[in-house]
Amino acid sequence: MSEAMDDLVQDHDEELNFERNIASVHCIKMRMQQRDYNSKVGSLQRKLKEKSEAMKALNSKLTALEWAEEDANELVEELVKAREQIRMRDELIESLRNQLNATQLKKDETVQFKNNTLQENKSSNILY
Repeated sequence: MSEAMDDLVQDHDEELNFERNIASVHCIKMRMQQRDYNSKVGSLQRKLKEKSEAMKALNSKLTALEWAEEDANELVEELVKAREQIRMRDELIESLRNQLNATQLKKDETVQFKNNTLQENKSSNILY
């Protein structure tokens, strides 16, 4: 019976060794999976950091563009006001030219009238 017990113990030890080998292989596989997982997590963290930095750069550029748009809108408003002032100035110049022409025409008529009056007076004086 001792031999049978020894065989039974030996069979049991062999089964335990077999199970230990299976567990050891499983642990090795799990460590490899954990290493792969950690590697992927690290890679994803680096990519996330790069994307975050790119996003910050884009936000900065967007802010700069918004300021530039605001500046451009202010310049457009100033340009519209300047054009309106130029239009009003041109209208004023045209009005002043018309007034000057009318004044010059009246002056010429007045001078002509005086000349005619003088001429008539001279003619009248000569007749008397």
